[in-house]
Amino acid sequence: MKRTLLLVLAFSAGVYVLSTNLFREYHYVSSPKTWAEAQRYCREAYADLATVDSPEENDRLLLELQGSGQFAWIGLYDNTTGWKWTMGDDDFVTNNSFPPWEPNQPDNYGGKQSCIVMNWIGGWRDEICNTERPFICFDGR
Repeated sequence: MKRTLLLVLAFSAGVYVLSTNLFREYHYVSSPKTWAEAQRYCREAYADLATVDSPEENDRLLLELQGSGQFAWIGLYDNTTGWKWTMGDDDFVTNNSFPPWEPNQPDNYGGKQSCIVMNWIGGWRDEICNTERPFICFDGR
């Protein structure tokens, strides 16, 4: 699903409309894979595992997952110094409303949970990366 965002800027000299394609296209893959296998698949078939930058984008991602009743891998992982997106160079910064962590998450239970899954109602939690789960890729075209 591609969408175009129209930005309307009002200036004293008139109104300007800018059109830009700012949205990623998400793809739910139901074949369970480990996080690393899912990332490899997404990089070969699309661009990478899903990246989410805002609550609004999280809602769009949720549309791909709803109805599955499953948890799905997304592209966020802990590289031992902080959370990172697979496609990003910067550390992932959380605030009070985003991301939508499940209660008491992330917890790195047993010191072995460093990959993130999203549940079918939009919550996130950390999990052992070798668990096989469906996953969500994004297409950066």
